[in-house]
Parts: sequence; structure tokens; C-alpha cells
Amino acid sequence: MSGLLVAATAPDRDVDVEVAAGPGEVVAVLGANGAGKSTALALAAGLLRPARGRVVLDGTVLADAGGPGRRPAWTPPHRRRTALMTQDALLLPHLAARDDVAFPLRARGVGRREARRRAEGWLARVDAAGLADRRPAQLSGGQQQRVALARALAAEPRALLLDEPTAALDVAAAPAVRALLAEVLAGGDRCALLVTHDVLDVVALAHRAVVLEHGRVVEQGPVHGPDGVLAAPRSAFAARLAGVGLLRGTAATGGLRRPDGTLLPGRPAPGCAAGTAAVAAVPPSALRVVPAGTAGALPLVVAAVEPRGDVVRLRAADGPGGEPGPAVDVPLAALRPGAAVPGATLAVAVDAAAVRVRAALG
Repeated sequence: MSGLLVAATAPDRDVDVEVAAGPGEVVAVLGANGAGKSTALALAAGLLRPARGRVVLDGTVLADAGGPGRRPAWTPPHRRRTALMTQDALLLPHLAARDDVAFPLRARGVGRREARRRAEGWLARVDAAGLADRRPAQLSGGQQQRVALARALAAEPRALLLDEPTAALDVAAAPAVRALLAEVLAGGDRCALLVTHDVLDVVALAHRAVVLEHGRVVEQGPVHGPDGVLAAPRSAFAARLAGVGLLRGTAATGGLRRPDGTLLPGRPAPGCAAGTAAVAAVPPSALRVVPAGTAGALPLVVAAVEPRGDVVRLRAADGPGGEPGPAVDVPLAALRPGAAVPGATLAVAVDAAAVRVRAALG
């Protein structure tokens, strides 16, 4: 196969995953801390040997634990044509940026002068040509990440492995590095795995998303579109990342039948049969506060209050499985006394067209 396949287990970390990225594809690997995201990247990079399964890049087996009809195989990290970039740039403190970027080329046997020439080209590509003579202590966090990206690309990887690449950056540097990554990843047939907790990284860079829980893949699909992982999530983590509420029940004609018997209006996705276990993704834009007693209105008991500029987000309590409760945004000017306090009960109308009902996981 072309692209990258990680289908491997690491029992000591309780991780058993299968993640694939096709040529030119960026796949976001999402999940809570400890879900196994960085372990998946370590398996791909060769920092961890799989106990079972294998890692394949462009048809070349990089690691194979062996099995029926398969021989064990192992390719060391520096021969894999993968490059790992983390939130810590890990630049070599005694080298100027030019020589740091040239380091992977020198390790492959490229002559010093040629390696430095190519390194300068990559520094220019990431808008860091003026940093060539500076050492890490003379660089800001954003500048260090630019140099780290140039070094990763200088190795001419077939797969780029990004582990929280913007997490350590300040609010001014993160957008610039994100834009740079988008430019580098656009076009061509290099694939990438992106581990992140930042929804902006996902929507700006990724084509597909894979969600891990307890070392297992629980949800995957496209990032964008009406049935994308962020627009219509089915896992609690993806819903929280996307900022939407997630309610459980059974699929019904016209929406989701809640355990208390009420019907939440919504649009069942194709294949979500009535009477089957389902979840409804409820964005704040799908709800609006209406006068008590309004026909068809549903109750929302406020559990948390979140100021957001000129609106206040009033959120219901989380579900029993940690699913984020639905929320409604109320303009400050329309907020009535006593509404923005935990325990208040509001009547909300539901825009069925904005609520997507999908089959529950598992």
C-alpha cells in the first residue's frame, strides 16, 4: 500500500491501534491524555517496537513482530524516511540553526558544504533564513519550531509525524506555525499523522480524524462535512473538542428519543435505524431560549456558565459517560435575571436541521 499504516500493539502501554494515512493525507489522532496517541507516533517513528502487528510505509515493512506467514522485521528510526516533530523543538544547543537543519543530511552521508546549502534552502522555505547563524538560546519558541520543521523536512520524509506541534507556542506564534504547516503539507504525496488537542490544528490541517480511548480506536472519519468527526461526533472527546453537546438515546423518526421519553428533534443520518442506540450532536447554535410554556420547548438545567464576549454560554450537566451537556448561547442584552446561575431551568427551542443523529459507538 502507499502511505503509512500503523497496525500494532504495545501491551505494556495497553495500546492496540490501527491508523492509516494515504498519500498526501493528514490524519489527526485525537484523544484524552493517556489515550495512546503519542504511542502510535512512537510506533511509526521506530522509537517503540510493536509486540504484535506491523508498520508499513509506501509498501515497505518498517516493523513486523512476525506471525503466521510473516517474518519479524525491524528498520531503525534513522532509516525509516519518517520525521517526528514534537512540541519541544529539541534543537541541538551547541549548533546554529543552519547546522542543526543540516544534521540529518550529514547523517545520510551528504557532504558538509552541500548539506549546509540544502539546509539554507529549507530555512528559507519556512521563512527562517535570517535565523541561520543563531543557536537555540537566541530563538523564540515560534522560531525554534520553524527551525525544527526545516530540520524535519530536510530529511525528506515520506511520513511526517507531528506531536502537538503548536502546544508550546504563545497565541501570537501558533497561527504562524499552523499556517506554515498547512503550506508544507498542501499538495504532494507526503502523508502525516497529527497528534493535537487544538481544534484549530484539526480543522486547518487534517483531512481525517481518528479518536482513541484507552488505547483503542473508537471513532474515525472525515474532519469536514455534515457527518464529519467534529460536526457530528459520536465520542465524548470529539464532542468536547468540537464544543458541541452529545446526548444519548435511541433513534426515532424526527430525532432522538431520550431515556425520559422526550423527543429531541434532529436529522437521523443515513443508516441510523429507528429504535437503535444513537447519539445526537447538539451545537449551541441549534438551541435558543424561549419563554416558558412555549409549545415544543425542552428544559435545559444550567450546570455551568461560560462568558464568551457578548454572549454567555449556559451549559447543561455532562452525561453519565462524560458526554458534554448541550449548551445555549444567550446575548448579554437578552439575559434575564436568575438565568445565568447553576440550577436555573430554561426553556429552549431546538432547530432540528442543526442536530445530527447517528448510530452510537459500539
